[in-house]
Amino acid sequence: MIEESKSESQKLAEEIVKFWPFDVIILDDIYEILTTTSADKSVRPICDQVGMISYPTSLRVFGNKHRCRIIRNHDKWISSSSGELRNEAEKRGCKSAKDVILDAIEKAGSIPI
Repeated sequence: MIEESKSESQKLAEEIVKFWPFDVIILDDIYEILTTTSADKSVRPICDQVGMISYPTSLRVFGNKHRCRIIRNHDKWISSSSGELRNEAEKRGCKSAKDVILDAIEKAGSIPI
C-alpha cells in the first residue's frame, strides 16, 4: 500500500508494531493510541493488516478482562499461558499507552507521525 494512501489509523498501527516495547498489547491501549473507541469497527482489520494477531480469549489484565493482540513473536505467545500473556501485557505499568509508545519512539530516535 502506498504510504500516502494509508489512513492515520493505519500509520499509527504500524508505529505500534514497530515501536511498542512489549510483544502483547491490550485492545484498550490500541484504542488509546489510535484515539478511537471499541465502537470503531475499523480497528480489527487494521490490526490484522499490520500483522497483530488476536489472542483467542479474554485475559485479566490490570484486574479487568481485556482482549489482547500479539504484536510479534506470535508462535511463542499463542502457545503461552494466560498468565505469561498477562505479565507481558502488564509491563507497561501505570503509564498511559500514548506515553509508552512516545517514549519508545523517542528512545529509537525516530520522529512520530
